[in-house]
Order: sequence, then C-alpha cells, then structure tokens
Amino acid sequence: MKKSSHEKTVERPCLECRLAFRLSAKEKQEIEAKAKLCAMSPSRYVRRCIVGHSPKLHLTEQETEAFISLANARGDIVHIKNALSGKSQEELLRYFRDANFMNYWILATDKLIRRWYEIERQLSE
Repeated sequence: MKKSSHEKTVERPCLECRLAFRLSAKEKQEIEAKAKLCAMSPSRYVRRCIVGHSPKLHLTEQETEAFISLANARGDIVHIKNALSGKSQEELLRYFRDANFMNYWILATDKLIRRWYEIERQLSE
C-alpha cells in the first residue's frame, strides 16, 4: 500500500537492545494493567517510566464525549460574549433591561469561560 505524499511519517527509535529483569506476579499484573489504561504495551510503558515520563491515561469514551461537549459549550458562550461585546450600551440595556443583571451576566460568563479552560487543560494533561 502506497502512502500519500502528505502523510506524516513518524520515526521510531531503533530498539536493538533487550533487558530482562525479575519481578513478582503482582508487579507484572500492575504494569500490564497500567499499560493497558494508557493504551501501551507493557514494554513501552516501562520504557516511558524509566526515562522519566508519566504515561497519561487515555480518556474513556464517556470522558471524551464530556470533553467535546464541554468544549462546544464554552465555544457557544464565547460566541455570545463576542456578539454582545460589539453592541452599544443602549442596545445591551435593551437586551438585558437591567444594568446590574447585565454586569452580573458578563462576569459570570467570564468566570465560566476561565473555569472551562482550566478543566480542558486538566483533561488534556
């Protein structure tokens, strides 16, 4: 099968050496379980840990859907905020009818957007 010209090619390190070591059955099960949670082979998981990386757990399907939903909701609020930021004070007062409510709504929206950014960052780490 021929690769397309714009397809990325990832160079993998040449793994030419082998290292064998003993461990308990419980340790082996733990390594295999953690590797599976990270969608890695046990060998790759151990290599990543040895060089100081912390392999990341893959999101479950439900967590992925929640993450996408969160990103979409944040995007909707950003669009609303941007649409309102271009309006004059008179237009905004007409929309909201109450200046105190309008200010509260804008502050609450800003707080939500900041919190969603934090949640997205935490989920992606």
